Amino acid sequence: MITKHTNLHDETIACLQLARSKHIGPAMFVRLIQRFGSALNASEHLPKYLERQKVQRPIHIFPRELAIKEAQACTQFGATLLGYTHTHYPPALKAIPYPPSVLTVLGNEAILHQSSIAMVGSRHASAGGCRFAKQLAHELSHQFTVVSGLAKGIDTAAHSGALKAGTIAVTACGIDQIYPLQNTELYWSITKHHGAIITEMPFGTKPLARNFPKRNRIIAGLSLATIVIEAQLKSGSLITANYALEQHKDVFAVPGSPIDPRCQGTNQLIKDGAYLLESVNDVYQILDQNNPIEHSMQPLGAKDTASQTNEQHNDNVQSTVIKLLGAHPVDIDQIIELSGFPASDVLNVMLELELIGRIERYPGNKVTLVT
Repeated sequence: MITKHTNLHDETIACLQLARSKHIGPAMFVRLIQRFGSALNASEHLPKYLERQKVQRPIHIFPRELAIKEAQACTQFGATLLGYTHTHYPPALKAIPYPPSVLTVLGNEAILHQSSIAMVGSRHASAGGCRFAKQLAHELSHQFTVVSGLAKGIDTAAHSGALKAGTIAVTACGIDQIYPLQNTELYWSITKHHGAIITEMPFGTKPLARNFPKRNRIIAGLSLATIVIEAQLKSGSLITANYALEQHKDVFAVPGSPIDPRCQGTNQLIKDGAYLLESVNDVYQILDQNNPIEHSMQPLGAKDTASQTNEQHNDNVQSTVIKLLGAHPVDIDQIIELSGFPASDVLNVMLELELIGRIERYPGNKVTLVT
């Protein structure tokens, strides 16, 4: 039971339990919600379901007591937890392939529902690059919320330029960890000026390199478009741009000197088809022209919720899917097409196979059969 010292909702605790469970990542989390209807139902019924299966990779639900402890730590810090099923969870993130199962928010939750533009770039940006980023962010903030990653350089300039209007900083560590430390004052200023600090990392998590790409997908996911200013090749900023492209968002890049390594990534983006950006008018013109999808768009998979099928039909679907799988990765859409069954039935069976360790997922929405 949730103690009398907190009024945290059971569904939020259940979201935390699933999110912190080993072998349950963001993609599986969403499929569990689609199958069971809520995180609470999933956390209650999943163990019993697994007992009836020949599980090759056991899933142990994260203890409720530890989930409550994390939730209480966040509350005491002044932050709020938004599970995927929470009514205030940002719709923009529900529309991306791997939405965070739980967000920790410090500051203004409502800002997560406003139309946003991402601005990212080099940590070692030039003075000119920072000056341009700050001015651009200020101009954009009259119509959009500026989202960035609180890093040194361009991120800091972007947050600073949009500070008075309210800006969103996405971090790759626990909400209680400020990184880099030199941005401590900026961190707290963001929350005081109607902005928000958000993260999907557990409370107390230190900044680790492997978590920054996860942060970058959230930056792109919250935003209608991503702007890149001064980025080297193979930089984190280009990872953010790639996430934006995968999410069918517009990408803008500010051109720079061909002899400056900090501009090689942005110049390459322009060669690859990104919009060249010289002023805020370029952003307004392209967004108006392309009529971007609003944040109220349906989350991926929302139309294909798990259907209620009888046992015999489910066995037939499972048998067909297994025959179509092999040792080499196969695209899930191809499996659905070749099976002849409704997508909802195939996805339901694939979730069951994944839970019992019969299939393994790979990048690009592909799977293999585990023998």
